[in-house]
Amino acid sequence: MKKKSIITMVAALALVGAIGVGSTLAYFTDSEDVSNLVTMGHVDITLYETDDDETTADVLEITKDGLKFEDVMPGDTLDKDPSVKVNAGSADAYVRVKMNLVKADDSTITDDDLYALRKAIKEDVETSGLWYYNPEGEYFYYKEKMTTNSAPAVLFDTVTIPASWGNNTANQSFTIEIKAEAIQADHFEPVVEDGFITSWGEDFMYDAVASYEVPEAE
Repeated sequence: MKKKSIITMVAALALVGAIGVGSTLAYFTDSEDVSNLVTMGHVDITLYETDDDETTADVLEITKDGLKFEDVMPGDTLDKDPSVKVNAGSADAYVRVKMNLVKADDSTITDDDLYALRKAIKEDVETSGLWYYNPEGEYFYYKEKMTTNSAPAVLFDTVTIPASWGNNTANQSFTIEIKAEAIQADHFEPVVEDGFITSWGEDFMYDAVASYEVPEAE
């Protein structure tokens, strides 16, 4: 037998031997499963006002029930500060507020009377430099993103009844309705113009908006 053939045969026998040994081995194995828990966040706001505590001087109480005023006269200025805060545990959010003045169907307060009051309140809000009023939808948009550490967003702090209101408003009542809404700041881009948020746009579902609504009587 030639030398080359012997080498080939030895190699073949060695290979067969290795296969034979391998077929009797026990293999060390391991496996591991991982379950990933995903908890969704949320947006949570509160709309409230502060009111004088009648039992303790110079103490303000937070109320979410709205304020009532009686025996109001034309030209009177009422302490009223609808404010929005982002609650602990909430995601960062953008905030907007809608205000509506409502009178009873049989009220002698005229639409012109309410227009004058609304105009005065709107001008007061815009003077603060913190809100932008968009007549489309009639929302006031807060200027910046709010977090749980943000100071409350105060829409206005007083309401002055127009001095032009006449006898037709005597013994009449109207309601200032305030509705605050918030939408998540993450992955959402509001419309911004000249440093103000002017709109949220229309590409979102209303159900995605967290809202808190309080009717307030004067």
